[in-house]
Amino acid sequence: ELPTHELIDGAFILTGGLLLLTPGFLTDLFGFICLTPFSREPMKKFLMRWFKNKIDRGEITIGSF
Repeated sequence: ELPTHELIDGAFILTGGLLLLTPGFLTDLFGFICLTPFSREPMKKFLMRWFKNKIDRGEITIGSF
């Protein structure tokens, strides 16, 4: 089983760090939102639901090697 929750958490942490490095109030705000665990959970659920809908509709295909 793939560690999807951990991979998504890592992507949010990376994105939050990159947003904090860029200047601007909004980028800092979104960077802090991506780094806090209690706000990552709803975003993670939304992202997983969005990907699942895309896969179910056939817009994203997943193949194996």
